[in-house]
Amino acid sequence: MIAILDTSSLLSFVRYYLPFDTKGVLRAFIVEQVRQGSIVILDTVWEECQYVAQGIVVEKLPELQEFVEDTTSLFPPSQRKLSNLLDDNFCVKFKKNKLTEEEFISQKQEYMKSADYKIIVKCMQPLTVFEKERCVITEETELSNDSKVFKKLPAIMSILKTPVVTISKFFKDNGIEAEWYFRNESL
Repeated sequence: MIAILDTSSLLSFVRYYLPFDTKGVLRAFIVEQVRQGSIVILDTVWEECQYVAQGIVVEKLPELQEFVEDTTSLFPPSQRKLSNLLDDNFCVKFKKNKLTEEEFISQKQEYMKSADYKIIVKCMQPLTVFEKERCVITEETELSNDSKVFKKLPAIMSILKTPVVTISKFFKDNGIEAEWYFRNESL
């Protein structure tokens, strides 16, 4: 299985796992999986990581930079189909209906520059001979908790029938166990 990491999963890993990964088990696993191509980080995700949380992901995991996948030549198998999906299935209808046609087109064009969009395009690609299936690793939930016109990544992946897992589930599914040590400074 090929797993595509999104920005939220990388940020969660750096914030909530890495500080307690005293033996480097989780870090080594992520780095090795990215190196082997079993985990994919798209350039748009990496770029987004540079601006989220003061670039903590890029700062804490610089060794991943050389394995980031270039998406400049990544296009949907059918631009028309994806455009229709964006218009009809991937948008939040009541939010779309509040916009003029021009406003929606503008929002759609902005969305098509996003890391989420490139993840969608990657998931729409035919599987290669090296892939049995794909999944997306994200900490997002399907529920919309913001005012964006387009649905969250898990809701879109559900439509595309692409599995979505959290980073903790991905570790567990791959037999990764880490020992957590907490020091009590007051003792």
